[in-house]
Amino acid sequence: MEFVMGEMVVFDSEFDYMGPAYNSAKIRCSIGEGIPFVELIYGEKYINLPETASWKTFAEQSLVTLASPLVAGNVYDIEVRIYEGEVTYLTYNIIGVIDILADLPEFSSLVVTIGKA
Repeated sequence: MEFVMGEMVVFDSEFDYMGPAYNSAKIRCSIGEGIPFVELIYGEKYINLPETASWKTFAEQSLVTLASPLVAGNVYDIEVRIYEGEVTYLTYNIIGVIDILADLPEFSSLVVTIGKA
């Protein structure tokens, strides 16, 4: 997708969970580059899950604002992970999905008058 610097990227994530009530995990949405993935900017939040004896699908929305050290004109990768401390439960990666357009000058209302020299 194409973005410009300063815009927010909306990460809509869905995952399945079964187990006790749980509120210590976080979902972290990152923009970066390379293999292995190098995170440049991110947004994260705690997720609160109710107790469930069967698999249920949950949805979370996270926002990341495009800012430095990202550079306009480059293409970046994303990573989303659900984790607690040093333990990662789920990870999702996509390569080359964030295209930050170069900042281009804008022009408007060009008026030209002609006459004899």
